[in-house]
Amino acid sequence: MRDKGARDNETREIIQKIKTMPNLKEENLRPEEYAVPNGWANKIARDSKELKTAQLRKFFNEIKRLHQQTKSKRDINDTRRELIKLIPELIFAKGRRVITDDFYNLLEACILKKDASGEMVCRFKEYEEFENFVSLLEAIVAYHKAEHKGGQNERL
Repeated sequence: MRDKGARDNETREIIQKIKTMPNLKEENLRPEEYAVPNGWANKIARDSKELKTAQLRKFFNEIKRLHQQTKSKRDINDTRRELIKLIPELIFAKGRRVITDDFYNLLEACILKKDASGEMVCRFKEYEEFENFVSLLEAIVAYHKAEHKGGQNERL
């Protein structure tokens, strides 16, 4: 079994790979990489023992709510603004230490990207990218529940 430092480094490598992707379409963020056992979602969940389940649920539920609103019209513009508004909430939760730095960095990497002028903008240009991000987050939640049974994490 690898030590925690090696696992943390692995999570950071995944986050770095996501940051460098041109977009989050399936040809870049592939379910074969993140959804399978020992894939990215499983590794991230395994490394996130300190992540409070209530906070994971809070952000997951908000993103799922946005996904449901967007699904019928498949228009990402309003959703992009709402996702950007989540960033200050994530920063606040990170400051309170109810989410981990890695979880914050993961969501930031998935939601924001520097544009050509160097400004941070929502990276989703198409509905398909947002839907694939939601699938990644669903996989993380599922693996988190499986990895962290018992105690406060039992009722995810």
